[in-house]
Amino acid sequence: MTNSPINVIINSLGIQSETKDDNDVTLLSYDVFKSNSPKLLRFENFDLSGPKGKNQNSVLFHHNDKKSLAGYELTLYDQPQTNTLISLMDKVGTLVFTPPRHEGAIELDENGKEVKDKDSVRMAYRVWENKNNGLSYFLTENGSGQSLVTKLIVLKRSTTFGKDWITTLQLDWYKMTKVNRYKMMM
Repeated sequence: MTNSPINVIINSLGIQSETKDDNDVTLLSYDVFKSNSPKLLRFENFDLSGPKGKNQNSVLFHHNDKKSLAGYELTLYDQPQTNTLISLMDKVGTLVFTPPRHEGAIELDENGKEVKDKDSVRMAYRVWENKNNGLSYFLTENGSGQSLVTKLIVLKRSTTFGKDWITTLQLDWYKMTKVNRYKMMM
């Protein structure tokens, strides 16, 4: 995260905030700045901008009253860009959680019938940590094809915002899973 006021950075790039919707929320005493500008949708020098149907990839910056950046969220609606983002994550942090694969398991629909791979809804959750800068990266994928939504939340765990946002969104739920409790005891 940077110590520069976010408005100074954004204004220097000539970018205006996009209209926020009801899902663009943050904590009390914080505000958000939303953009789908290609200038801001770069991650490790890869362009993650672009429209996808009615949805557009975007970034949501959380900042306090002094305009200091508290955290940010990338939202992507494109599988190739999601795959690019996931492949880049090992450059910025160490993978600390990914759900275990259940070999031989099949997915069933609400009627108990097997779901074919082409009809399967992708749901994944991964977490990366960077011990050098204290940043945590929480990635969720939900859906597939035209209904894919990928969200990457980046924040510093040690800050008040980081602690409160992790609690509010229950981002550390994976730490209490049966698999992780077993690993923690070893």
